[in-house]
Amino acid sequence: APAEAARRRRLRPHGAMSLLHRRLKAASEALSALHRRLLEAARLEYERTHGPVGGPYAFWALLTKDPAFAWLRPMTRLMVQLDDLLSRKGPPPARALLLRMAVRMERLILPKGEREFAANLAALLREDALLAARRADLRRALERIDRDRLRPASSTPSRAPSRPPRPPPAASGP
Repeated sequence: APAEAARRRRLRPHGAMSLLHRRLKAASEALSALHRRLLEAARLEYERTHGPVGGPYAFWALLTKDPAFAWLRPMTRLMVQLDDLLSRKGPPPARALLLRMAVRMERLILPKGEREFAANLAALLREDALLAARRADLRRALERIDRDRLRPASSTPSRAPSRPPRPPPAASGP
């Protein structure tokens, strides 16, 4: 346990992760699980009309170059940006930046999100219960962040002990 605590201090020398940062990391992990399932569902859908893909390298080539998979790229870009943000060394990212990333995740999976992505996601959700479960996991993770978004930054819990309130000044009488 002491070695693990020391490792964490080296990774985050400027203090512990905020609650919002931890929740965004959890949402990022849920987004990653949704993305993996979405890739599998999109591959199966593609194979129904075009035949077997032929292996992971052939699938990677399709993902990066074939227009049939272009609709997945906004999610992939967002995941790369989230990973970069959440793995940075040095001072923790600003609260506003963390919240912006949460909003971008939320907008992506909403029915009125990016048109092409939303249409493809909706079609696959109707056919794949596991995909729907992964999306629900992400929505729950984002709801936890929403609670933080509504809380002012000054009221976020801190690890520092709170001071007792000062007594009111003594009233001076005549």
